[in-house]
Amino acid sequence: MFTLSSCSSGVSNSNENILIITDIHLDPFNSCGTSVTSDSKLCVLGLVNESNPANWHFADSLPNNYGEETNNTFFINGLTNLTTIVKGQNISKIFVTGDLLSHDFPTQFESYVPNGTQSQHTELAINTMNYVLYKISQAVPNAKIYYIFGNNDTDQSDYSYPTSDFMKLAASRLNQYMAYPEIFKNNFANGGYYAMPLNQNVDILALNMNPLTVENEGNIIDDNIAESQFVWLENQLYNLRSRGKKAIILQHEPFGANVFDIADGYKPDYNIQPKYGDRYQALYGKYNDVIQNYYFGHYHMEDYMVVESLFAMSTLGFSVDFNNNPGFKIIQLSDNGSLVNFTTYYSDYNLSNSLQWSELYSFQNTYGINATDAVNFFFNISRGGNSFWSNYVKNYSGGATFMSESKMPINSESNWAYYECQIKYSDMTKYLQCVEGNEI
Repeated sequence: MFTLSSCSSGVSNSNENILIITDIHLDPFNSCGTSVTSDSKLCVLGLVNESNPANWHFADSLPNNYGEETNNTFFINGLTNLTTIVKGQNISKIFVTGDLLSHDFPTQFESYVPNGTQSQHTELAINTMNYVLYKISQAVPNAKIYYIFGNNDTDQSDYSYPTSDFMKLAASRLNQYMAYPEIFKNNFANGGYYAMPLNQNVDILALNMNPLTVENEGNIIDDNIAESQFVWLENQLYNLRSRGKKAIILQHEPFGANVFDIADGYKPDYNIQPKYGDRYQALYGKYNDVIQNYYFGHYHMEDYMVVESLFAMSTLGFSVDFNNNPGFKIIQLSDNGSLVNFTTYYSDYNLSNSLQWSELYSFQNTYGINATDAVNFFFNISRGGNSFWSNYVKNYSGGATFMSESKMPINSESNWAYYECQIKYSDMTKYLQCVEGNEI
């Protein structure tokens, strides 16, 4: 049985409310026009040349359909209605856990900007990310942002490390929204990772997981970043322990099996290369007295994971392109960074095409446990006679009929094991044994 060694049993009364948004996937191309025309090309070219997000304007249009990338109307409507939820909740910080840009960004760029240069591609990618963070900062004006890389946030192909110009521009233009602008400006361009204080007791360690992924295996640049980040992370955790402080880790891609592909019949594979996944996870275990929790994105779903006696979770993607309903999360943290409770909000876009947010569920009310008991609870879940699983199935994709682009419905009983076992096992052998009903 696991024990939650990383979270204090005492809960401070001075809880902090933090908004988590992930996987926005704003598509500037379709926001200019769903087809390539002279007008839509001029619109996109205008975005390339306009670095001030306050000067970005789009013609009125309908929000994107369910299952499509986020257009500007969807994005603005969602943020406008979000303000009614966060008002009065005293949101002090925002975790943005990656993927500000739409999928297929390079291909779209080639269509809308014929004969465009790499410099123009870089400018459009940075300008779009700048616009997204600007609009989030307007929606929650008193909160400071902690942003991490997503696999689509690049001016190269998906997962690929960006150009050096992109990294420099990201550090110098996006820093204005961050909790500590100078720290971000001085550190982000060196590898896409950094440390910032959350409060006097806790530091946020923001990681760049893209270089560790299976997609980048064998790439020298990515290997060098993965190695340097590991050394940096160990130094950060060692220093925090020596100072009696805690850490919260933000990362985009999670550990463990690529459950979507496995459930869809593909050969079992990891998200993170095993040579890095094993080392990073071992480091999490070595310092699980320092690390309170970690939060990730990427899956667009209400994911939980138990890794190295740590409770980890994602939230619904703000985008609906993985056939999830959109959502976001508000978490309550004690002053030492331990998780107290969280509430996930969603819109039933699957049925209504409306971005009216309402509560999907509250952690404590739904599962009837304290967050400090999360590791033991989730490691020992089973489908039989446990109301947890029906709640998990209902909330996983925000009540949408199908989860993920794999079109494997989690509410199909034959598929439950793929997701139940992902929560408990990041090791492939144990995961597959669990799926086959032979847990060890």
